[in-house]
Amino acid sequence: RPPPGSPRPPAPLAKLFLAFNAPKPDGNRRAGKAWRAGLREWLKVIRDGLSGGKAVRAMTGTGDAVRVILERCVGADEPDLAQLAVRCLGQWRLPHLTADNADRLARVADPNTMKDELISMRVEPGETEEQRACVEPEHRPAFASLVVRCLLPRLKRRTGRFAPHRVAALRWIGKLDPAEIVPLIHSVISPMEPTAVRDVNDVGEDTHGMTVPNTNTPWLDALVVTASGAGGDAMANAWLQLAKDANVSSLVGSGSKVPSGFLRAAGDLLKVMAEHTKAYLHPLMSLTVEMLGASSEICETAARSREARRTDQIEPEAADDAEDDDENIEDDIEDVEGEAKGVIAPGQAHRDAREVRVLAVRLLGALFERHPDFDYSPYWNGILLAVRPMAERMPAESAAPTPPPALAIVAALADDDALAPLLEGPGAESLLTQLWRALGAPFASPATRA
Repeated sequence: RPPPGSPRPPAPLAKLFLAFNAPKPDGNRRAGKAWRAGLREWLKVIRDGLSGGKAVRAMTGTGDAVRVILERCVGADEPDLAQLAVRCLGQWRLPHLTADNADRLARVADPNTMKDELISMRVEPGETEEQRACVEPEHRPAFASLVVRCLLPRLKRRTGRFAPHRVAALRWIGKLDPAEIVPLIHSVISPMEPTAVRDVNDVGEDTHGMTVPNTNTPWLDALVVTASGAGGDAMANAWLQLAKDANVSSLVGSGSKVPSGFLRAAGDLLKVMAEHTKAYLHPLMSLTVEMLGASSEICETAARSREARRTDQIEPEAADDAEDDDENIEDDIEDVEGEAKGVIAPGQAHRDAREVRVLAVRLLGALFERHPDFDYSPYWNGILLAVRPMAERMPAESAAPTPPPALAIVAALADDDALAPLLEGPGAESLLTQLWRALGAPFASPATRA
């Protein structure tokens, strides 16, 4: 035991910091006002007591894990937390994060100085000496990724007085190469990624039962490979397997808002970063197709059930009861306050799945339209299986004020010479027929024919 007043060994302190940031037993990340207050104090301890974490930099596993946590904190919603993390990393003497760049990054984290700093911060040299880059070319990807992390909270505010911050952040990110925006893509897909932890088992320390976050995750590593192009066509199968291993389809109809949140975020990403998304179509397509398949199965099962009830000529009273159950779905969800999670009424599950299916087909239609030269064949069978029942209902739905959801996919495929062959494959022949029937229906709405 060290004598009183002697410096405390850095390793145990670092491991306690990692344990504080480890996920909860159920796999969810820790959050909440009290936890963020504790994180603020921990970052001050790391900054002042461990030289920002540099004191454990050389320790195998521990040093890398501390750095990963600090880099994650750079993207914290609270500016003071992000600035504390930047000040910690600034002491590591990383080649891409010099003292000047750490000051720049701290100003980016502050909403009051963010816009002015982004205007003056260049990652590629200009024509004059005053326009020189703030980082060497070989260190640009690492620094740009840190800046993107720092800007993630600014992208969440679409309206109000912080809306100009979102515009400035998107303008700066739009100048980067696709491989440099991995943190942005990961923020879109990470809510579905399984949380991974590892045990701390260093010899000579009482760390029994202590877990810390993994330094890297399979999805983050796969994103880096995908963005580099090194994986080639094999990345389609790799991402499809990652989506299946994560059981993404089970989120649909479970009461979770993660599937619809992902599809909306991916659609927004396609609008504002259209060219950059091409490098990440494999993860976006894999997750979307998994959700589309699961939501379509729930919706079609409900449709078959309704058809069976009609065939069996249910008594009017029973039909009315079933209708009431479907409309008053809020009363059928257990644990509104979190006391008995996991049970959701069939009517709510169907409604959630229907929303996910509509969002998924619209996103796929937008991807087909924006990136027609991408090879979608690895995903086509899954898409066709889900879309075919929807296409059969297009003529009947053509009078609605909004176009039938399947119309977005079929029209985008038929409109491009590179994608049209998909409509000639086995099982897809009827899609074009249903498209022409919907467009030619005498009661078709202007939105459908547009």
